[in-house]
Formats: sequence, C-alpha cells, structure tokens
Amino acid sequence: MRCSGWPGLDCTRRAVLGMTTAAAVMPGAASGAVMNGSASLFVRDLRFEAPAPHAASSATVEIADGDVTRLWTGLLDARWRKPGFILAGRTGADILFVLERLAWDRGRRVVHRRELVPPRPGDPPLILWMIAPAHPAMVA
Repeated sequence: MRCSGWPGLDCTRRAVLGMTTAAAVMPGAASGAVMNGSASLFVRDLRFEAPAPHAASSATVEIADGDVTRLWTGLLDARWRKPGFILAGRTGADILFVLERLAWDRGRRVVHRRELVPPRPGDPPLILWMIAPAHPAMVA
C-alpha cells in the first residue's frame, strides 16, 4: 500500500518498522531508508560530520555549517515555489527548525523526523529528517 497522494513514500507497517530498525542499528543506513530514492536534495551538517561522499541515492548533497541563508536564498526559495522537490537531511535541531519554518510558507511539512545517536559523546544529537509537500496537489 502506498501513501495516498504521496508517490514514492511507502506506508506499510513493514516498511515503517524496517526503516526504524535500520535507523536504530545503522545510523548511516537511515539516510537511504528515509530518502528512499525520492529526495531531490540532501543536507549534511558539517558541525557534526566530516565531509564524505553520500551514497544513499542520486540526490544532490548540500553542506550546511549552522547557517542556512545561502541554502535558502540560492536554492530552496525558488525550488519550493514549484510543485515537487523533496528535501532530506541529517543535521542539528537548529538547522531543521529554521528549514521547517521556511517550509511552512511554501506548503511543505516535515514528514519524517528521527533523532540519531551523536557521532561523538557529548555532542547534541543529529536529526534525520525529510520535508515534502504537505498536499498532494503540490507533488510534481
């Protein structure tokens, strides 16, 4: 069964359990489970992770370092004015907070959010998330 009006997002109980199990066992594998090949752009937070190739899907990877101004003005504002464009990422809560608020103005919502174990003890947790159109009419 697919999510009504959400192409590419699998809503079966088995898929949800599999995704959460993969995220708990292997945080790196969670990126692929969340994106499921449907994200257009993946955001990584340099404050928590060293730059490395992202092999979860064919999505473009953008790097953030705590400030999303360049990402917003250079990419997201224009792309979120059009239907489609799913954004995913693995960032700190502060970056997700700002992107979530900006997404509301463009008819998008956080459709997945999962807290991951921090890469180094004492660091704040990473959050694996996905922002997608809030209404099926916004899907390309």
